[in-house]
Amino acid sequence: MAGTTAGGKSRLPALGQGAGYRAAAQREGQAPQDGDCGLFCLRPRWMRPLANRLTYLLVYCSCGLVQGMWYTYFVSILTTVEKTFKFPSSTTGIVLAGNDLAQIFFAVFISYYGGRGHRPRWVGAGMLLNAIGCLLSVLPQFVWGPDPADVAAAMAGAASTNASDTKEFESGLCHLPELSTAAPATGALQQCDATDVSLVPVVLLFLSQFVSGVGATAYYTLGLTYLDDSVDKKQSPVMFAISAGLRVMGPMLGFLLGSFSLSRFVIPGLHPAISQKDPRWIGAWWLGFFVLAGLLTAVSGLMCLFPKTLTVHAKDPEPEVKDDIMMDKMMGSMDEMHTGTRPSEKLPDYEGLKAALVRLFRNPLLMVLLVNVVFAIIGFIGYFTFMPKYQQAAFKQSASKASLFSGLSGVLVTLFGYIGSGVVIKLVQPRAVFVTGYSALVSGIQTACMFALMAIRCDEAPMHSATGLDGQFMLTAGCNADCGCDSNMMSPVCSQDGMASFFSPCFAGCQSVSSVNGSMVYGNCSCIVDVEGNSPQEGGGIMAFAASATSGLCELPCSNFVVYMVILGVMKFVGSTNRTGSMLVFFRAVDDKDKSLAIGMATALMSVFAFIPAPIIFGAVVDQTCLVWEEKPCGGHGNCLFYDTDKLRVYLHTAVIIPFAISFVLDMAVIYLSRNIKLYGDDEKKPGSAPNGGMDIPM
Repeated sequence: MAGTTAGGKSRLPALGQGAGYRAAAQREGQAPQDGDCGLFCLRPRWMRPLANRLTYLLVYCSCGLVQGMWYTYFVSILTTVEKTFKFPSSTTGIVLAGNDLAQIFFAVFISYYGGRGHRPRWVGAGMLLNAIGCLLSVLPQFVWGPDPADVAAAMAGAASTNASDTKEFESGLCHLPELSTAAPATGALQQCDATDVSLVPVVLLFLSQFVSGVGATAYYTLGLTYLDDSVDKKQSPVMFAISAGLRVMGPMLGFLLGSFSLSRFVIPGLHPAISQKDPRWIGAWWLGFFVLAGLLTAVSGLMCLFPKTLTVHAKDPEPEVKDDIMMDKMMGSMDEMHTGTRPSEKLPDYEGLKAALVRLFRNPLLMVLLVNVVFAIIGFIGYFTFMPKYQQAAFKQSASKASLFSGLSGVLVTLFGYIGSGVVIKLVQPRAVFVTGYSALVSGIQTACMFALMAIRCDEAPMHSATGLDGQFMLTAGCNADCGCDSNMMSPVCSQDGMASFFSPCFAGCQSVSSVNGSMVYGNCSCIVDVEGNSPQEGGGIMAFAASATSGLCELPCSNFVVYMVILGVMKFVGSTNRTGSMLVFFRAVDDKDKSLAIGMATALMSVFAFIPAPIIFGAVVDQTCLVWEEKPCGGHGNCLFYDTDKLRVYLHTAVIIPFAISFVLDMAVIYLSRNIKLYGDDEKKPGSAPNGGMDIPM
C-alpha cells in the first residue's frame, strides 16, 4: 500500500501533512547545504563538487607551504636582524619565544573548542592572523630603521668606483688626529640616550611572533584532524605523506625568498659597492614579509570556503532515505527556531574538557611520545634556527647564500622521503612495533650525522689579536695600541700574503690607502710588518705598498662545505622517511574524539619544553663562542661581530647531539608501549593484503 512500509506501518502521519513535509524537503534540497563550499549564505551550486578531500588537501597543503615559508624566512633573516638592531643571539631566542607563548596560551582552547566548531574557518582565521603578524614584523624597519652609521659605513664602499676619492676610507686608518682626541664624550652620552629606544624593534618583533603564533595554532591543531576525520584509516598514511611532501616546499621557498631579500640593500634605492660577504652589508630583511602577508591572506580566504564537515559522495542515498534525512533536517531547523541553538553545535562544557585532559595524561604511550618529540625538537629547532649563522661564520658564506643553501639542502630527497614512506606504509602496512622501531633507527642515524657534521671544518686565516692576562681575546696589540681604533666597526682586511686577517685597517696599523683598479689597498700597516716579520722597507707588498692589505677576510680554498651540505641532505632525507609513521602512531595512540585536543595539548607542551627554550638555549650557546662584541654606549653587548669558529662548531653540534641521544633512548620505550596499537583500524590486515590489491587516493 502506498504510504506504508513493509511492516504495515504508515511512513507518513497523514497524506496532507506528509505532502507538506515532502514539499519542504524538496525546497531544502534546492537550498544551500551544510556540506557545500562557500561563506554564510553565499554557497553557489558550481562550488559543490569542490567540497571533497582532494581539494581540501591542496588548500591545506598550500596553507602549510606558506606557513613553512614564513617560519624559514624569519630564520634566514635572523643574523641580519641581529646586526641591524644590535642584539645578541640569546635575545633572538626570546623573540622567537613569542610564537610559542601564544601556542601555550591558546593551543588547548583552540583545539578543544575549534575542534568541535567549524574547523576550516578557524584555520582560515588563523592564516589571517599570521598575515597581520607579517605586517607587524616590518614595523621596526619603518619605525626605527638601521643605524645611520652602519648605512654610512656600507655606502663608503661606493668610493671605490672613484680612484681619486679615498676620503671616506681615511677615517678608518691608524694615527688620525680625530681618532686620538677625547672630545666626543658628550656626544657619546647623547648617543647613549638615543639608543635606549633600540628596545622598540625587539618588542615589535616579539609581538609579531606572538600574533603569528596564535594563527599558526589553529592550522597545526585543527587542519590535519579535519583531513584525518574525512578519510578511511587505511588511507591516512598516504594523505599524511602527500600533505607533508607538498608542505616541504614551503621551507625551501622561505629560504629562497630570504636569499632574494638579503641580496638587496636594506634601504631601497641605495646600492653600496661592497660585497655581500662584507660584514658592513645589511640586506633588506623586511622585504619578504609583504609577499608572505599577501599569500597568507589568499590561502585564508580559500580555507574559509570549506564546509564544516566533508561528506563522502560515494553514491546518493535511496529516495525514501533521502526524504527521511530531509525531514530530520527540517525537524532540526524547527528545534533551532524554538531553542536558538543546534544540539550538535553546543559548546562543550568545562567538565568535558577536564575529562578529556585526564584521559590524555593517563595515556602512557602518548606521554612518552611527547617527551621523545620534545627532545628531538630541541635539537632540530635549535640547530636549524642558527644554521645560517653557522654557515656564515664557519664557511664564510654571505647571508643571502647561506639562506639559499639552507633552503636547497635536501629538498628533493625530503619530498621523496615523505611521499615514499607514506606509500610504503600503505602497501606494506607494517605493525606499530616496526614503525616505532624504524623511528629509533632514524634517531640513531641522525645522531651519527651530527657527529659527522661536527668533524667538518675549513681552514681559515687567523684573526690578528693579542691575549690578555686572563686569556681573553684582544684586538688591541702593541702594533696598534696608539691608533685609537673602534672595535664596533668591523671592516676586515687581509694581509698581502693572504695568511692573516685583521678586524679593520686601523687594527692592522695601516696609515695610507689608495684605490687601485677599483680595489682599496691599504699601506704602511705596522701590524702586518709584525705578522710577516718584515720591515716596511723590506716588504715591497702589492702595488708597491710596503706591508699592505686589501679589503675583506682572507679566503683559503676549502671544498668541505659541499661535504657538509651532502651530509645535511642525507640527515634530512632519513628524517623525512619517519614523519608519516610517527604521525600515524600519534593519532592512533588516542581516541578519535580526542585527536584535536591531543594535538593542542602536544602543541602547548612542546612549546613550553621545546620550542621556547630551544632558541634561547642555543642562542646562549652561540653567544659563548663570540670573540668580539659590539659594545653599546650605555654599557652591555650588542650583536656579535666575530666568532671563534672552531668553538662554535663544537659547541653547536654537541648541543644537538645530547637531546638526540636522549630521544634515541626514549624510542626504546615507545617500541614497547606501541606493540598493541592498531594503525589501520579494527580490520587491520597482514602485510601484503591491502584491499583491492592496490592503493586508492580518496577524492
